[in-house]
Amino acid sequence: MNNLKELAALYRENLERVLANTPDKGIELRSFPGGACEISSIMLGHFLHGVGFKGVELVNASRRYRDYAYETESYSQEGHVWLIINSEIIVDITADQFDDFDEPVCVVKKSDFHSKFTENFRKDVKDELLTYPYGNIFKEVKCQIANT
Repeated sequence: MNNLKELAALYRENLERVLANTPDKGIELRSFPGGACEISSIMLGHFLHGVGFKGVELVNASRRYRDYAYETESYSQEGHVWLIINSEIIVDITADQFDDFDEPVCVVKKSDFHSKFTENFRKDVKDELLTYPYGNIFKEVKCQIANT
């Protein structure tokens, strides 16, 4: 699992470097890590699959939370997407977009943070396409990693 955490950290580090120098980030990566969980997970999943990891799935989940922006008791729904490897290892490079998680890279078998979410569905990351500009960003991140 250490190798997986190192790869996820390397991917995030290089993704941040590429995004800092890319004017057209697309709407999903504009405020990375905020709002970037799905596309970031898809790109990381393709990268991990490309270096030999099998059983890489995308998890789409949601949770209710107390919304204190209103005077009356109100609840809102928020979604999150991360990877799971072989149905047991959580890999998440965007969980720090939430106030109740502060690590930039999470690679664990169990997570209190992730257990707060209800899984909506899973799908094989290989079935996900990288459209413009995300395919170009993905290629640039892979290039940066190859040159390290």
